[in-house]
Amino acid sequence: GALFSFRDFRRIFLSTTIMTLGSGAFPMALAIVIIDSGGNATTLGLVMAAKMLSGTGLVIVGGVWADRLKRKHVMMGADFARGTLLIILVFVSGAHTPRYWMALVVFLIGIGDGFGAPASAAIVNSILPDELLQKGNVFRGVVSRLGGIIGPAIGAVAVALIGARLTFLVTATTCY
Repeated sequence: GALFSFRDFRRIFLSTTIMTLGSGAFPMALAIVIIDSGGNATTLGLVMAAKMLSGTGLVIVGGVWADRLKRKHVMMGADFARGTLLIILVFVSGAHTPRYWMALVVFLIGIGDGFGAPASAAIVNSILPDELLQKGNVFRGVVSRLGGIIGPAIGAVAVALIGARLTFLVTATTCY
């Protein structure tokens, strides 16, 4: 059968597309919030490094969980946690809130990335037949690359139109 004739692949493809665009918008909003609250490039770099370190540091643990539990459940749990944390970020990203609260929430979002990414990468193997795996992974790769380009542009437009904190809320909806 054709790649998109598999209902589960269509769902994963659509959810991955939406999530990738939202993830690409997140750094744009975060940069504006940090700068607007008196932070500088170093602060932004440290906060983003916290996200990268937590996500990268726990990707192996996330992979083990994805192998032991249903990948769908690991993905859903990670997405729900990230969405909830993004909503919390709206409240801790005010100008008078210490930036370490933002850093902590962003660190926790990175942990969600560390659990969600391996499950998301491995789930295609469980929903497509072997002869379509390569095509399925190519499509996921294309979405990832395009999302890395289009997501920040969407984030910049969203920040300009509705502000950084509301952009966090919009990004949170992409997790659910």
